[in-house]
Amino acid sequence: MGLNKRELIIDSIKHMNIDALQDLLNDKYTYQDVKKEVFVLKLKNIFEAQKMLGDTLLIPYKGLCYSETCENQGCGGVSFIGDITHEHLDLIMLEEGDDFKDIFFCAQFGTDQEQIEKGDRLFIDFETDEKADFNADINYLVCKQKCEEALLEIEKSGLKLNLEDINYWLTKYQETFEKIEPNFNYSAFNRFGEIYENLKYLAEMTEKEYDINLAIEKLNLINIEDDDEMTKWYCEHEELRDIFYNEFLGDNNTAQKDSDYLEYKNIKVSTKDFENYIKIKNLFFPHYFKIWEKYNNCTEEEIEKLTDEIGLIDQEYYKISYHLKRLGLIN
Repeated sequence: MGLNKRELIIDSIKHMNIDALQDLLNDKYTYQDVKKEVFVLKLKNIFEAQKMLGDTLLIPYKGLCYSETCENQGCGGVSFIGDITHEHLDLIMLEEGDDFKDIFFCAQFGTDQEQIEKGDRLFIDFETDEKADFNADINYLVCKQKCEEALLEIEKSGLKLNLEDINYWLTKYQETFEKIEPNFNYSAFNRFGEIYENLKYLAEMTEKEYDINLAIEKLNLINIEDDDEMTKWYCEHEELRDIFYNEFLGDNNTAQKDSDYLEYKNIKVSTKDFENYIKIKNLFFPHYFKIWEKYNNCTEEEIEKLTDEIGLIDQEYYKISYHLKRLGLIN
């Protein structure tokens, strides 16, 4: 006896067979409030990502929603768990005859078999303008057009910009950004909003130009092999430390000294405009953590007090000055 339609849908997700899933899902239904093709595309992206991570199957385990506040409490579904990554996609699957009339993500899902190794949760969510019942008004259409215009302008540059280009583009589309900023839950605005924020970050970095030049001048006057002198310099200029944690100037930066452009978030920006940032980044970090470790004697209990409810440690803990103050070595 062959599999029924519901079982075939589960099997197609298990085998990450997007073509089979496309054929099996019903055009007359919406899934998680979006049309079939939108839902299938989201799953396609998940399947491709999991295959890249090594998963060959998403093994299904039946279960239900255990939320005490959700209207779907007690609804049945399936947790699909990667055979290699153990990352899991938890879906409520509402039955109608031999079909599923709806399939949607569940964040409070529990399986019938509790002794299952699970990794990170995979999420499915959709933007407001992806929903099947979305009706675009004139404000949405105008903002969408402006976003497309702004992105086209960036793309015409070949995604290569100098600081003057960045500031011009930010000024030109500032009003558009301010209009859409409260509405980043629209897919039509997301890419523009992300690029605007990234370029704005780079532009704001240049406001530190004076402080960075001053720090470089002072560093040239001391012996960088002397821990005491370097400790004093680090503390004096520690406010610059945070800007160097961004991947733009991070250890994984692919730009070389002789390159004309640095890559940041898939956009290339002129190396010349940021050469002092590169210089001080390379000067700042070689010995920073060696000195930090020298003065860090926090106990596990003290670290726990600095840790928030989601497990993030207060950034002050990672500063040399914080530990020097604890030890009474500076005010």
